[in-house]
This record gives sequence, C-alpha cells and structure tokens, in this order.
Amino acid sequence: MNAFAATNGGQVTVVENNSCGIGPALVINVTINPLPIVTQSPFGVICDTLTSFLLTGGLPSGGIYYGTGVYNDSLYNPSISGAGTYPITYVFTDTNSCSSQAVA
Repeated sequence: MNAFAATNGGQVTVVENNSCGIGPALVINVTINPLPIVTQSPFGVICDTLTSFLLTGGLPSGGIYYGTGVYNDSLYNPSISGAGTYPITYVFTDTNSCSSQAVA
C-alpha cells in the first residue's frame, strides 16, 4: 500500500482489514518540512604552507564542514591535504532534522 500527502502535509488514515474484520481507523498527521537553503562562499587559493584556520562563509550559520584537511567540524589544515584541488562540503541541519549541503 502507498500513501501520499499533499506538498504541505496532511493526514493519512490507516485501517486494518483482514479475515477477522475491519479494525479501528488510525489517523496519522504528516508534516512536510522544506529543506534548508544552504550556501558556501568559495575559498579561493589556499597555500599548503598556511597554519590551521577556521572555515567560514557557510550559511545559515551553525553547520559543519567536511573534507580532506578538515577537523573539529570547522578547522582546516592545508598541510594535511597538500597541493591539489579538494572539495570542502558545508552541511547544515535545521531544527526539524532536515539537512542540505553546499560544496566549495
């Protein structure tokens, strides 16, 4: 069985129906939350001789960074990644546990 809710949510009613008869209806309220809009400003060129620094530019604030050379959720050590091009991903999770990400 498949159940579908409108784009803003709604109610789904489930009724058991078997050889013993029809059971009571169970109504489930469904809420559909929009994904957060997440952006990340480009980092530009970073020399691998720099010391560790705090990654910034991700919006909304409060997210976590991932990638080669990233540690403690938002610190970056260029000497760990070395020369080359490496994506840094910024992930934000809102109060409804909905997550989105942006890559720079």
